[in-house]
Amino acid sequence: MLKTEGHLVQKIFIDSRNYLWIGTQKRLYRSTDRRSVELMIPGEYIYQLYDDSKSNLWVATREKGMYRMDKRDRIQEFTQIVGNPNSLAGD
Repeated sequence: MLKTEGHLVQKIFIDSRNYLWIGTQKRLYRSTDRRSVELMIPGEYIYQLYDDSKSNLWVATREKGMYRMDKRDRIQEFTQIVGNPNSLAGD
């Protein structure tokens, strides 16, 4: 059984690399072997998960914008910046 520390699971997603992603009300977890999980993004209510044609995982949160995670696990955060038309319209 995969443990998510008692947090309610919001999204379950299998990406193009066959990784299992589990989004909860408090965290994002990844399982590469279906037996264990590793914490990838703490402190976020995970709203939606999507992978694009370049195997980037896009993570939409409920209140704090979006994240993009690439194949090397580099994470880039996208948030609303008031007055910047190139940022998110809202978090």
